[in-house]
Amino acid sequence: MLRPAEPADRVRAPTLKDVARAAGVSESTASRVLNGSRRRVSPAIVERVAAAGERLGYTANAAAQAIVHGRAPICAVIVTDVADPDVAPDVRLIERIAAQRGLRLVVVPVGDDRDGGLRFVRALAPAIVADLTRGTAAR
Repeated sequence: MLRPAEPADRVRAPTLKDVARAAGVSESTASRVLNGSRRRVSPAIVERVAAAGERLGYTANAAAQAIVHGRAPICAVIVTDVADPDVAPDVRLIERIAAQRGLRLVVVPVGDDRDGGLRFVRALAPAIVADLTRGTAAR
């Protein structure tokens, strides 16, 4: 099947394969370095891969990582109004803590809809339960 060509002015994001090629290592080695695997990789190779990733502007594909690890690095906060001066400082604090733990923050404003937060939690519950049963819930 033919795929449409990308527009000429669109630059493709660097892939893991690009980083591996630039560092002169296999994709699996580059993946271990960039994903912080506990498998042993020499410090020299870690430095080469990290430098190649930095030079190319590589960022990990969050969707792909969620599939591989069976969980998404997300922290959800349900609030009535993000503009509420009593809520904003708490959300900023949660955002800072989430970032320190490698999580992305999703803020769900529900306004006056008291059931909005409950519907959101119920929609996510199957994924949360599946994550917990695998013992991979983020701590």
